[in-house]
Amino acid sequence: MTTMLHRFFGRSQTSLSSAPSMELRKSVARSATSPSVHGGLPDRVVNPAELPLWQNNRTATTGDIPMNQQDRRVAAVLDCGKDGHLLLFAPSATTGRVLAGLEARLGALGVVYTRCATTVEVLEIVYDNQAVPSTAAETKSDLSEGAMAPLLDVLLRKAHDLNASDIHIEVGPTRTCIQMRVHGDLQVVRHLSLLKGMALSRHIFVNANSSGVDFKPEHFQDAKISKTLSIDGEVVNLELRFADMPTWPAGHDVTLRVLRTGIGTAQSIDSLGYDSAQQAAIERMLQTSTGVIVMCGSTGSGKSTTLGSIIQALSDRHGGRKKIRTIEDPPELILPGRQTPIVRDTDGTSRGFAAALRGAMRGDPDIIMIGEVRDNETGELAMDATMTGHKVLTTVHGGSVFDAVDRLIKKGFDRSVLFAEGTLSGVIYQTLLPVLCQECCMPLSQVRMGLQNGLNERLRRSYSGDLEDLRFRGPGCDACGFNPIVGRTVAAAFLIPDRNLRQLLLNNDRFAAEEYWRTHDWSGIYAANGKTVLDQALTKMAAGLISPVDIEARVAPIDSQDAREPARFQARVVG
Repeated sequence: MTTMLHRFFGRSQTSLSSAPSMELRKSVARSATSPSVHGGLPDRVVNPAELPLWQNNRTATTGDIPMNQQDRRVAAVLDCGKDGHLLLFAPSATTGRVLAGLEARLGALGVVYTRCATTVEVLEIVYDNQAVPSTAAETKSDLSEGAMAPLLDVLLRKAHDLNASDIHIEVGPTRTCIQMRVHGDLQVVRHLSLLKGMALSRHIFVNANSSGVDFKPEHFQDAKISKTLSIDGEVVNLELRFADMPTWPAGHDVTLRVLRTGIGTAQSIDSLGYDSAQQAAIERMLQTSTGVIVMCGSTGSGKSTTLGSIIQALSDRHGGRKKIRTIEDPPELILPGRQTPIVRDTDGTSRGFAAALRGAMRGDPDIIMIGEVRDNETGELAMDATMTGHKVLTTVHGGSVFDAVDRLIKKGFDRSVLFAEGTLSGVIYQTLLPVLCQECCMPLSQVRMGLQNGLNERLRRSYSGDLEDLRFRGPGCDACGFNPIVGRTVAAAFLIPDRNLRQLLLNNDRFAAEEYWRTHDWSGIYAANGKTVLDQALTKMAAGLISPVDIEARVAPIDSQDAREPARFQARVVG
């Protein structure tokens, strides 16, 4: 505690003012110029991340300088022992009045204090942290189940508006930080008190499908929750995957994966960011009535989105003349023209992918999509489906197209069958990269001094175009809502096996297969082969769509051995 307080009071005014968010800085600036704020500029600016666990809030209900509830939304006086007092205030129409009264009272008491501008959110945390119930039976009204349900709905609506893939609820010793993953990056959306964070975590868990199990934040716990919201008149169905992890010294971290499970329309393949050769390769994969198409990538790489687009394309192509069965847990997108066997019963019990796949194969399917090959039994059944004349689409986790091949073999695919002619239609490995706002992205000359770890030198060595044509993340602007990332685009690698590749893979000679795939002069229906994820990322970098910083953070150093023939990365992006 003492260390935290000394670290706070020991900061200079300049360093503290640089830490808060843009929203807080704007709020403080408004307060400094407003006649309603007594005394002008604050001595310090405090954001939620800087709050220690205050020992004595003198303006709390039990304090010696009590204030009414309305005034507590404006100011607080914190006694931090030998480190002195803090007078926190948030800008409002009544701030001047409240501060004048508090400063007069503190002057009469002979208290020396530091004025700190902050937000209403921080003040709520300060007061909530002081209101710890004296017994387990006591419950504050704003920590009840009735209060947590609308709070969760607010967060889910925010996640929907931002198109967030995950919600993180980090409950620490002084406050709760809520972040959302948007376009691959985490952004802070709200802070709560410690008690509210614990109450919210408990509410989510006890209302999950695992009803009857008590929430224990000191344990690792998982659950699944189904939610239905009405947003702008639209019914939105969500599946939330809850994972709680205890953190040192006395907190916990809840991650909610947000899956949208309603009926909808998949994105078109050409809108995902594939180039013309890759789109032609996908089209070639879809032309055959049998064979397996494999999507590979890490969690959150857009595999399910791409498979949904492919399924939509197949459905449109056949005009309802083919039966499409999809096996997912949970079903992420219900598309017209496809049926999904139930993998999980209403009580949460899993029937298993293998059982669902057996049921689907008995249902006279033409096309089967398996959300993930999770075990050997599912892999063997998927191979049987391919051998019996079905078109099969599935996903695996892995770091490259060749990793995907190895994973299929480890999950039950027979090597001699997989590499027989007509079995493996193709493999797609993909990742997602942030797309820059074109209104506020910046050239190299404006960010050169901020580049880390020799990126400037690597760019000079590996890129033969004009470095000033490259673009980097800007500060945000009105056009992007002050989030300099406006979306994500794929960077992908394809493996479309020809006779030589099939033979090398059949012989289990991965090194020779990768070398042949990388160096052969591919053309025609195989034109997408040989281009790595880094190749495509650098092409989009040359077009000003992607920052070199994001490429290195998510793919590889731009001067790695995969980045051959740098001049060709100046080509314009297609798709």
